[in-house]
Amino acid sequence: MIVRTLLLSLFVFASVQLSAQYHPQYSLFDFNAHQFNPAYAGMDDYLSVTGAVRKQWVGLSGSPLTQNVNVHLPWLYTGGAVGLNIDNDLIGAERNTSVTLTYAQHINLSDDATLSVGVGAGLLQKSLDGTKLRTPEGNYEGSTFDHNDMSLPLGVSSAFAPLVNGGIWLRFDRLDIGVSGFNLLDSELKYSFQQDVSIRLGRTFFATAGYKFDVADRLALKPIVFAKTDLVETQLEAGLRATILDDFLVSLSMRGYNDVSLDAVIVGLGVRVGEHWTLGYGYDATLSALRTVSSGSHEVVIKYNLGRDIGGPIPSKIIYNPRYPERSF
Repeated sequence: MIVRTLLLSLFVFASVQLSAQYHPQYSLFDFNAHQFNPAYAGMDDYLSVTGAVRKQWVGLSGSPLTQNVNVHLPWLYTGGAVGLNIDNDLIGAERNTSVTLTYAQHINLSDDATLSVGVGAGLLQKSLDGTKLRTPEGNYEGSTFDHNDMSLPLGVSSAFAPLVNGGIWLRFDRLDIGVSGFNLLDSELKYSFQQDVSIRLGRTFFATAGYKFDVADRLALKPIVFAKTDLVETQLEAGLRATILDDFLVSLSMRGYNDVSLDAVIVGLGVRVGEHWTLGYGYDATLSALRTVSSGSHEVVIKYNLGRDIGGPIPSKIIYNPRYPERSF
């Protein structure tokens, strides 16, 4: 049973303390940079709302299903930006749900260079549904349900951990560079069911860079690189995105760099609808050994940008004269 093999490889609780990564995989990261870097908050200039859904390894039972919703906007009163990021990631019997608030401070380095320093703080809930697990020694006959393993729950068990993320984003006229770190606290989740079990999440780091250049009238190309690492394993992704007639986007990229990390070739399509909406679709053609049991991965992104400032300009400071209340300077 594929689900059993997948989950038991993830939840070997014999040592009673594990390390795990929770950050979900997205292929259309260039459409949704705020999801993996809090410093990107406000870099779309106006209120920006993004929703993403990804189904990974279609055809493989228990494969990941991931949703993300995030919103961010400039906060003119501080020269920075605020945001909210919500992730929900399901894989087999496991669910990871996180909610973080973000703040980024923007610093103008020159007329065409902006540095953003961001932080995110929130909470992660990791749930394990023991009713979806089976063990070789378990007893599941009739009304009996027993894993015969004290380190596995019989029902749904949840644990919570605080999250602190940080990042920087450097934007020039045509160049974007971002670096971020997630779960900087190296938080630990503690379950209490038949036997106390703890999971240390581990830190995850991201780095991305992209340069946009014009090759013809209303045709622009943007090479992009993206790296993810837990300082033990590193995965690289490189690709090229084309913007055609300002309204159509086409991208091609590859994830992985050797026989061990080779994962997928990704084709992305995007279209701007009106002044505010952008729709994106990505398809991963699996290159790893999973291609024998999966038809690939699908991802859909919907993005809305308000296109105008919220509220008016920052009011000038007023000093009232106590002798003449009706007058000010």
